[in-house]
Amino acid sequence: MFHFIHIQHPMRKLETLEELKAYPFPDLTPPERHQHLEAEVAALHELGYFVIGFMEWTIFDIAWHLRGMENFFYDIMLNPPFGRYLLERIVERREFMARRHAEAGVDMIKIGDDLGCQTNMLMSPDMYREWIKPYHARVIAAAREVRPDIPICYHSDGNCYDVISDLIEAGVTTLNPVQPECLDLAQVKREFGKDLTFWGGIGTQTTMPFTTPDEVYETVQRTIDTLGPTGYFPCPTHVLEPEVPWENIEAYLRAVDEYSTARV
Repeated sequence: MFHFIHIQHPMRKLETLEELKAYPFPDLTPPERHQHLEAEVAALHELGYFVIGFMEWTIFDIAWHLRGMENFFYDIMLNPPFGRYLLERIVERREFMARRHAEAGVDMIKIGDDLGCQTNMLMSPDMYREWIKPYHARVIAAAREVRPDIPICYHSDGNCYDVISDLIEAGVTTLNPVQPECLDLAQVKREFGKDLTFWGGIGTQTTMPFTTPDEVYETVQRTIDTLGPTGYFPCPTHVLEPEVPWENIEAYLRAVDEYSTARV
């Protein structure tokens, strides 16, 4: 997981808007960069796969990875023209990608920016609504210009409860990963279940690495009862790290297979 611990910020030393405007943003529009998409999606469909156009790290995460998180928050607070220009350049490219994914026939588009910490958000809900939400909405709208009914999955680790309703307003139809260590699953289902499908819910900070196979099995059953039985895809909330016992993975798979079947 090199990218989790060693991050380079190529724009960290930029100080002026003129320097930012001179930065060589990539051009995604040449046909050779995307003309293969239709054929690849069709080939995956032929194999029976559900195809996702993967666009996580959509706006905010790209911005702070380019600038460094402290720098980007300083941009927003102290140099808004700089921050706004950066976000505009990012969203232009993401809008193009969303359209092309939709044109290529993917079954879902997955976007996302991590907005939550363990107990709260990385920014205030008002800051999200002013600075990030409009860009999320633009990316989703770009895809739906091509296919008005295309499902949109949004990924945010941590506690993003305060803006779930905003994500729905922006056009999100599936929420991932719904961390049980950070969110009240029953509350989320009760308040947003009519608008959202949930993807995740099985803790990788707690359940998967640090409980017994029997406890994993019981937790999966309980989570299916809480977030399901419909509108829910039960899976771990993130990558399974090396300390997860193989027996726990088997228990998770067995619970999904046996309990989901029993609920049908």
